[in-house]
Amino acid sequence: MQLIIKFDDGSTMLVFKTGKFRIMGKMDDLDAHFNIFSVTLLYNDIPNITLQTMTACFTFPHRIDLALLADNIDSYYNTETFPAVCIRKFKPISVNVFASGKVIITGLRDDTSALKIELELTSLLYRLLPLYI
Repeated sequence: MQLIIKFDDGSTMLVFKTGKFRIMGKMDDLDAHFNIFSVTLLYNDIPNITLQTMTACFTFPHRIDLALLADNIDSYYNTETFPAVCIRKFKPISVNVFASGKVIITGLRDDTSALKIELELTSLLYRLLPLYI
């Protein structure tokens, strides 16, 4: 059982009976903090809140040759099981790159890791781009 809270910015918070919660939606850190704060105002004691993981995504502006990408970075790629290149280089962070250019990064603990991965991956993709255009 869980409590579902929908915020005006379109994000959603799921609160579980254990007291843990998950906040989802497209928002920046400030909006997420305000949403969490608005819920904690309902209680006399503000609980200790710790971040577990975040998910981020970005879109590379070109289609990606996944086989070429997989050959140029530590990764797992099997078209029969999953339609993306699963990059191992950033373990324990999971990075999946799709042919459309969409990149999903899960397991993030901070924003700086996401930016570092995006910059490194974008640099590699631009170096490979002339090979498959």
